Amino acid sequence: MREIMIILCFGIWLTACGSDPQDIEAASLTEAATIVGGSAYGGLPAVGALFMNGVPRCTGTLVSPKKVLTAAHCLRGVSASRLQFRIGPNAYAPTHTLGVARIKAHPDFDPETLTNDIGVVTLKTSPSVAPLRL
Repeated sequence: MREIMIILCFGIWLTACGSDPQDIEAASLTEAATIVGGSAYGGLPAVGALFMNGVPRCTGTLVSPKKVLTAAHCLRGVSASRLQFRIGPNAYAPTHTLGVARIKAHPDFDPETLTNDIGVVTLKTSPSVAPLRL
């Protein structure tokens, strides 16, 4: 179980590390154009984007009805009230937009080395999307 959590956290960390919002925008537009079986790809419904003031910031994964796992560096200098979590195959046309109640970075997060680069976002409401099964 510990190995699965380490792999999951590492994978989420890698996907949450986009430092340029334009990269996220380009990826979203490309993915929105991806057609699988005649419809837009939505194979990871629990994966979404954290937006701050309408601008994409990082990715996150819904791991329980109101908890989103993301990278701690995504939460630095941010207040929960300025964040939204958007779910859907295209972050600019989400199927769910949820407010954020609170954020918490790992207490031992080191921004210089990115050690313990993991954080949790608590949503105000639960989406009608099933969390990722761990």
